Amino acid sequence: MVYNASSGIMPEDMRKVLDKKSDASIILYIGRFDYIKINENRLPLIALIPTSKSLKAKGMKFHVFYVGNGEKNIKKTMVDLIDEYDLYDYVTLLGIKTNVPDYIQFSDIGVGGVAFNGVSHDFTINGKAQILVEGGDNANTPWRHGINTIFIKPNNQPDLEEKLMWALKNPQKVRTIGKNAKVQMSKYIADSKSGGKLYLREFHNLINGDRT
Repeated sequence: MVYNASSGIMPEDMRKVLDKKSDASIILYIGRFDYIKINENRLPLIALIPTSKSLKAKGMKFHVFYVGNGEKNIKKTMVDLIDEYDLYDYVTLLGIKTNVPDYIQFSDIGVGGVAFNGVSHDFTINGKAQILVEGGDNANTPWRHGINTIFIKPNNQPDLEEKLMWALKNPQKVRTIGKNAKVQMSKYIADSKSGGKLYLREFHNLINGDRT
């Protein structure tokens, strides 16, 4: 997997929100809004919003950013929930972005990845902890709860709330999980400036029988 590095500059739309909430932990959801994500991948695409309502009620300092777009019905449901729960100061839909690594760099925890897809790799290479759904595509992988990721039970909002509450209360442990993920997974990833040299080396070793 080859990735594009962050520019190191916080995106303007994110900065405008965080200027008023400098002490907020940033939860970043990245991905297309579609029913496959909800029904097959069992991602908490919509569940993250009512969970935000509960975290707000408990006085937690955070902000959820969504990067992505897709099914109009899903987006309408999300907008309606944000309005119903009065979460405009806690949840922001940013739409589609081309500079995704810039948003990842300034986040604290990621949501939206599945196993080793592009989203998961982008969070990993930036050393960011991410929430993954237990089982399914994430089964039989090197992901380990509390070590290099945070697993949540599928279709279980109370568990999502519990894990996010823990993450918000334990920022140093979350950072350690992100660092562990980067160290353990980085051999599978190369940045765009390297021209994918690491990937080519690993592939060369594989086809030549060198598995060391």
